[in-house]
Formats: sequence, structure tokens, C-alpha cells
Amino acid sequence: INQAGIYQGSPVQMENNYSLFNKIGIAVSRGGFETDDYEKSITYLKLLKQKGIRMISQNGGNEEYLQMYGDYYQDCIYGNEYNMEINGKLPNITEEEKDEVWNRYYNESYVNARLLADKYNKTLVYAGISGGATDWYDRIARQGLWNLPDILSVHVYSGTASPDNLSQTQADYIWGMEAGLVRTQNAILKYGPKTWQINETGFYTTVGRGSVDIRLQADYNMRCNILSVAYGAESVAAYCFYDFSNSGIGTVLDDMEWHYGHFYLPDYFGRTLPKPAAAAFAALTRYLESVEKSTDTTMSRSQVSESAKYSSKADGLRRVFELQTKEYGKVFYAWSNAYPHQLDQGQYRIAQMPWKEIWQGTEDVVFDAAGATVRVVDVMGNEKVYTANNGKVTIPLSGSPVIIIGAR
Repeated sequence: INQAGIYQGSPVQMENNYSLFNKIGIAVSRGGFETDDYEKSITYLKLLKQKGIRMISQNGGNEEYLQMYGDYYQDCIYGNEYNMEINGKLPNITEEEKDEVWNRYYNESYVNARLLADKYNKTLVYAGISGGATDWYDRIARQGLWNLPDILSVHVYSGTASPDNLSQTQADYIWGMEAGLVRTQNAILKYGPKTWQINETGFYTTVGRGSVDIRLQADYNMRCNILSVAYGAESVAAYCFYDFSNSGIGTVLDDMEWHYGHFYLPDYFGRTLPKPAAAAFAALTRYLESVEKSTDTTMSRSQVSESAKYSSKADGLRRVFELQTKEYGKVFYAWSNAYPHQLDQGQYRIAQMPWKEIWQGTEDVVFDAAGATVRVVDVMGNEKVYTANNGKVTIPLSGSPVIIIGAR
């Protein structure tokens, strides 16, 4: 998970952040460190290193960072979402002028960063590519820089639409989460094998009706995690850990950038309260932390794939993924879009309590049972056991993902 919020004036002690990381099962964290707060940053980094949590350092390609903190991370990112910045600033210039600007960014942000990474023996990660934009991938390749960094970093969002909403998966739609994964996969097939990471994805929970609610955030965030690894991402860093704080004295209720957190902004008493997304993340890691690595070195980085047997990807109504784990063998991760959320129907959300079912219907799906019973774990970690009848079980699927153990 991105540790955004930790260094945004949060009053919470570093040791408490570390404890929360452990409780919900974080294995990879992306973040930056303040050069004027060296002792607190080093204390925190030592804790992460002792636990074996992999640190991806934002702006870690900066030489000052490398000298101060380089002993505590291997992966370093230089810069962030340049393609969004450039496209926003340059709407009315010629292609020749745009090429000149892109060339300057490439040389400053990638070529020089490569020299520093080699000097300090670090792994260089591309600056996050907003939306998995095809034009950015194409320009990188034209410049001969596809193989310069070691890892691609991709940021994919869907606004308030479901991550796999078919209407959002058009090739030229920048804010379709799965569309960004498709564009990245296509670029890798076109330009050559590449290790890549999702370093930002998630959903915001502002107070207005034009956002997801806190329970829907949990359902959609977990979909993002599974979709990312199924498309071949090496790791997924959801955005973000805490809601943002304004120097520790409050937040902006209607600004989406402040409300992507898995945890609420720590309150004035120092209490840190989880959103349902934090509980869902903990359930996901508890059951699926042993997903085995794939032997395929070109695309898939883990044994997660869409099930040809149960999924109906063509019409988008049902998504079922196979995962190979050490404890349970093959398990399935599934949800149904047969009854989409109001936000996918062009309506405002209806605010409800997080324990109330937000989905309007279920699709009954028949699974083959491997034994006498099949266990189904909901997104919050609650288990239900189904007894097989003639070797089959019928499981109701909604838009909230479930883990299915004991099916085949």
C-alpha cells in the first residue's frame, strides 16, 4: 500500500504505522521521506527492513535520498506521472514542439536517473505512468528507452466506475482501470518483456454523492488487486494508507485526493480507525498470501489467471480467477456484474451503513466441488460452508468478491 498520509503531518507514531502494516499483511510499500526528518525516517525504515517489507522509494532516484536512505531500499522511482503533467500543459502546441519537450524530460528524468541507479547499485523504476497511457509507451519506445529502467510503474484508476466496467475499457479511455492494464499488457507484447508494478490504484470516499461509499471502496479495491496480478503486475500498491491530513489539523471533505485511504485520518486523540477496505485487505492477505510464483517470465508474474471454465469475460457479467496457493491448492476469486452498482448506471450512490448489503441482486453460479464441502470467504473474511450435491455447489455471486476454497 502507498504510505501516503504517513508523512502528511500525521500525529501517529512510526511504530504504530509499522504495527498496522503487520496487522493487515502489507508486503510492499511505496513512499518518500523527508530530508529534514532524518532520525524518524531511519527509525521507520529499520522497522520495515527487519520485518522484510519491501520498500519502493518515491523520488529515491534523487542523489540526496540515495546518500541518506539508500541502505534501506533497493527500488527507486524518479519523478511521478510526467505524462499527465505534460499532456495537461501542452494542449495547443505542434508535434515537433511536443517532441522537443518529451525529449528533455526523457533525458533528465530517465537517462540521468539510470546513471545514478547504476552508481548506487539500485533498481530503477519508471516514473508512474498515469492511466497506462499508450502514447507514453510509444514515445518511450521511439526514444529507445524501453529497456533503460528495470521496472515499469503504472497508475490505473476508474474514478467511481467499477474497475472492470465494460463501458470503461475502451482502448482510448484513460480512466478505465482494466483498460490501463490492457494497454500496459499490449505495450509489453509490442515492445518486449518487462517487469511492471501497479504503484497506484484505488477509490476515494469523499462526503459527496459523486464518490464511492466506504463498503464499495473495499469491494472495488480488492477487484483491483486481483485484476492487476492476473494481467501480470509483479506487485500492487494501492493508493493509499491514510486519508490525507492538512499538517495534522484537518482534512478537505470534498476533495477526492484526500480520501483514498484504507484508514481514516488519525483523530485528535491519536486513534487510527480502519475503513472496511483495511479489513478486506487483511482478509485477502490472510487467505491468499501464499499465491505461488509463475514460471512464465514474459507476462504473468504469479499463478493467477482468468478461469475459462467459470468466467464470462466476453460480456463482463461474471469474473472468476484461478489462484494457486500453497495452503489450499487451487482457489477461485469471483464476483458478478449481473447487478451493477448505481454508479455504473449513471446514478448517484445511496449512502448506507458499511455492514448493509449494497448490491441489489446475486447471480447463482454452479461450481464443481473437489470434495464434500466448499468454503466461501466474503470480502470481510467471514466464512460459509456449502455442502456439495452430486459433486456440485451453487454459490450466489454479487459485486462483492469472494474467495472459493474446495472447488475445481
